[in-house]
Amino acid sequence: MGCQWCNGGHFGRVGVFQLLTMDTRLRALVADGASNDVVAAAAAEGGLQSLWADGLAKVEAGLITEEELHRVVPR
Repeated sequence: MGCQWCNGGHFGRVGVFQLLTMDTRLRALVADGASNDVVAAAAAEGGLQSLWADGLAKVEAGLITEEELHRVVPR
C-alpha cells in the first residue's frame, strides 16, 4: 500500500545501482580529458559495478526476482 509520504506508490522498493569506484588511473584519465570510450574501457577492467551485476546480487540475496531484474535493467 505504501506510506503516508509516497501516496502508496513506492513503499518497499529496492534500488539497483551502478557504481564506479575511482582509482588513481581513472582519476588521471578523467583529469586529462580522456574520451568517454577510454574511461569506460578502463572502468570495465575493474572499477565499475554494472546495474546488471548489482541486480544479480539482489536476486541472489532474495531482494528482487529475476523477472523484475529483466524488466527494469536493459541488457
